Amino acid sequence: MDLERAFVLWSRWVVVGVAPAVLLLAVSPTISIAFVLTHLSFLVAYGIVVAVSLAPVADDRPFTSYEMVERWRWFSGAAVVVVLATGATALAALATSAAARYQPSLQFLQLLSAVDIAWAGAALYLGVRWWRNGRTAKFAAAALGVFCVWSLWNYLSFVGLAADGGWLVDGGAMMRRIIPFDMVAAGVALVALWLGAGNKAATVPVA
Repeated sequence: MDLERAFVLWSRWVVVGVAPAVLLLAVSPTISIAFVLTHLSFLVAYGIVVAVSLAPVADDRPFTSYEMVERWRWFSGAAVVVVLATGATALAALATSAAARYQPSLQFLQLLSAVDIAWAGAALYLGVRWWRNGRTAKFAAAALGVFCVWSLWNYLSFVGLAADGGWLVDGGAMMRRIIPFDMVAAGVALVALWLGAGNKAATVPVA
């Protein structure tokens, strides 16, 4: 696994991700549920694109200096890419949410949502890519992104935003309208990545 190449690509994508903050600083958008969800959708798409860009790095047999079960070796290599894609998404979410002048609590909600979806989308993409093919993987990651953004809409459409435009926390609504869907997404992503790592381990000869 060429980590140097991965970090160079990652650095370039970080610049791309935070660049829209300059525009948001200039336009001072009106904050609404529709804007928050549109913003989150762009962050989700960005996270998937970063994962797609970094995925070839994970195709090189990782951690060759360590004695590991082959399936875990590939799973761990994919996890590196998942962390990088999630980190880039987190930085983009922080920069653009602050530039859009979200209330601090809403910035935190957007960060949590973006990171939560980013890791699951990246894991699902890599797993399905190794298990099936890249085209199916892109469709699966996009579908998971839509599903997770919908779960946040399901919550915000019910509780709304706080009077100051911040995150209105309703624990009961979150337990019913967000967390079950997030758990499903996480489970599907982890299973796909486990299957994909197993397929890699079975098909790539050990040097």
